[in-house]
Amino acid sequence: MKPKNKIILFILSIITSISIIFNPLDTTEAIKFNYSSQVISTSIIAIIIYLLYLKKYNITKRRKSFKILSIIFSLILIFGYSIHTTSSFKLVFDDIEYIALSIIKFIGYYHLFNLLLNIIYEFFINLEIKEFKDNKLVRKFRENPFKFSIITLSCFYIIYLIAYYPGVVGYDPSYQIREFMGIPNFYTEGVHISGNTLITAFNPVLHTIMIGSFFKFGLVIGNVNLGIFLYTLLQMSFMIFTLSYTIKFLNEENVPHKILLFILGIYIFVPIFPFYSLSAFKDTYFALFFVLYIIYLYKLIKYNYTKADLFKLIFISSMLCLFRNNGILTFLLSLPFFLIIKKNKKYIMITIFSVLAVFFTYNGILTITNVSPTSKREILSIPFQQISALVVNKEDIISIEDRKIINKIIDYHSIKEKYNKELSDPIKNTYKLDATNKDLIDFFKVWLKYMQKEPRIYIEATFNNIYGYYYPDKQNWYFYHMKYDVLNENGFDYHYNNLSILRDILYGYGEGFSYIPILNLFVNIAFITWIYLYLIGHFISANKKRFLLLLLPAFSIILASTLGPVNTYYRYVIPYSFSLPMILALTYINTKKTTH
Repeated sequence: MKPKNKIILFILSIITSISIIFNPLDTTEAIKFNYSSQVISTSIIAIIIYLLYLKKYNITKRRKSFKILSIIFSLILIFGYSIHTTSSFKLVFDDIEYIALSIIKFIGYYHLFNLLLNIIYEFFINLEIKEFKDNKLVRKFRENPFKFSIITLSCFYIIYLIAYYPGVVGYDPSYQIREFMGIPNFYTEGVHISGNTLITAFNPVLHTIMIGSFFKFGLVIGNVNLGIFLYTLLQMSFMIFTLSYTIKFLNEENVPHKILLFILGIYIFVPIFPFYSLSAFKDTYFALFFVLYIIYLYKLIKYNYTKADLFKLIFISSMLCLFRNNGILTFLLSLPFFLIIKKNKKYIMITIFSVLAVFFTYNGILTITNVSPTSKREILSIPFQQISALVVNKEDIISIEDRKIINKIIDYHSIKEKYNKELSDPIKNTYKLDATNKDLIDFFKVWLKYMQKEPRIYIEATFNNIYGYYYPDKQNWYFYHMKYDVLNENGFDYHYNNLSILRDILYGYGEGFSYIPILNLFVNIAFITWIYLYLIGHFISANKKRFLLLLLPAFSIILASTLGPVNTYYRYVIPYSFSLPMILALTYINTKKTTH
């Protein structure tokens, strides 16, 4: 390497180390640093990065897709840090020192990411995984991976079922049961009830009927816990079956057994899987159908479909749409794009029309049976948060007349008290049921008027509500384990057993998992998003662009979460968390060098 290039790389290594170590603090002065430790740390990291740059930097010139991703990741870290620290873009724009440091950090981050992404890619495509040496356990797995996985998962998951008998009925499913039982609740108060039924479309009606029927069966025989247990047992069985099927499917795709057993270990030891297997939320069924959906999308890319495959895809796609209200978004943002491939176009068209027919017929039945539609407020999280941020930060510019218009839609007078930068529900729940279409039109005129006057407030309000899906330092790991008293308030005897010690152990493991280095990345929402973003560059670089279609379902969920009411909400992202191990295994076998 020429001396000139070595000097450039040395300067870049210093800039990169500054990017990693130095962060502006939220103070009244422009920037303050803790010099006592940061100078030494910067020097050590600069030397390490310089040696890395000398050895590997030449590979960064090869792949444009990673250059684009490096820009994206760098901007996420810079803007994400500012939002995370100050809830604004202050640490990017509001002082000349901030601007200068942001530029330096961008240069450093960009070159580091560009190098690391290329290194990861080179490692991935050149990775050769040898098979296990033959032993009794491996032989049993090879003989029947599906059966082996079912038995293994059942042995571990039953521990959770025993501890949390009859199952975890959280906030949403508790209200779904109350709806099914004809008991007014939080959701029925937020919509115009039509007809005799109190069932609303706030949650997927199919799931409400399903969990409500099991609960009512338990009530009829005098034991609601038994009804809940039967529901939980069915759901857990479906999860064990689906996860085991992924192992079987990957085995048929000649994924090395080491990878398959590693994935099986993920299904056992990463707590989102066992805990969501007994959590009575709609998201569990949706996530499992999501995994199956990706399997059959993969088959569309690689193989000629049979009629049996067609019927399975239609059924799975229909369930995807019926078990979550935004399932239709996932379907429409993925399957139609498969028409660009040469295979199975007839079957793709049949599936699209069949699923849409099922979806519209289903919604027509809901209308006929007087199921109340969900409130318009559910799609207004972003404008409500933006208007609320304006009220909190610059109320003085809002005219009296405009305040009255806003108040016809949401309770203007409680905005300052209820506004939560990362959760739109407190504001959304003040939505006026008697608001007319004209009131909404007037509201949006006001909303647009102040967007033009204060665009930064609007943008910052939106970023505050979504940045955790992209910024890795923002974490919100949780799982459902508590017994809510919503049902007991109506006289139902829903309770856990006496095995509180076992529950405490499992809960402690679940909580502690987020502190285990490296493994905890699997429950970091933004990191998972980054993996999917990386896979875009990976498939493009490997010249396997058709496999980009496999990522569309995941990005539909990321989009839905971004438009949703809550920042960094893990329950929303379990579909693409559940499918990630399988996606990575398929990426490996289809892009490793021996397949080129």
